[in-house]
Amino acid sequence: MKSVWKFSYFLLIVMALVVSGEEKTEEKQEEKSDQSTAEAADTPEDIVKKFKEQIEELRKDQFERIKIIASLQLEDDRKTYVQYLFNTSVKGFTELKKAVDEAGYTSDMPLPMDKNLTGAIAVIFENTLFISEIAARIFKVTRDLISENPEYSDSFKWAVEFCQKSKSLLSESDKNILDVAAKEFSIVPREASYQNPFIGWQEEVFDNQPKYRYKDFKKEQQRKEEL
Repeated sequence: MKSVWKFSYFLLIVMALVVSGEEKTEEKQEEKSDQSTAEAADTPEDIVKKFKEQIEELRKDQFERIKIIASLQLEDDRKTYVQYLFNTSVKGFTELKKAVDEAGYTSDMPLPMDKNLTGAIAVIFENTLFISEIAARIFKVTRDLISENPEYSDSFKWAVEFCQKSKSLLSESDKNILDVAAKEFSIVPREASYQNPFIGWQEEVFDNQPKYRYKDFKKEQQRKEEL
């Protein structure tokens, strides 16, 4: 999927924060200049609109990926894959938090005009919503991993709260997912009467989807990323 905010679900792309020092050809410099001029003409409203459209598009793809996770044939495979995603997210959030902190940006502020910073914020949203959807829908594995790795909660707490403060950028369904994830990640206490609203979803998907083994799925995803 082509986009300045393209997101890989296996590796957090933090390259959006790095200004390339490589030499560019004159033609590429002109193209970049033209693109920058067009982007500079965007109003704050345009930036918000594009941001929300990008998130909405990616969320559809995320949901399909989560269905595949739910369809992994073995529970151990499912746990291995989710843990891999969680570990990758923790590392990525560390770098992204540093970037927004150094820029003096807080998520209750309007989206910045700076393309790189807005790109970093988009990656935070994309990955946070992805792992939050996993936590909400594949909650048994999530609870096991949080119990075994309590340090996840601190990293995910920052990311979830960062997104929750930007209410105008979230759909109602995304707000609900973040609320459920906050409980599944043990960011906020689960009340005695709490019941995960997605009970039965994973089992239903498993019964109706093709079955995968993690090693085969990973090879296929790597092949697609190389195309």
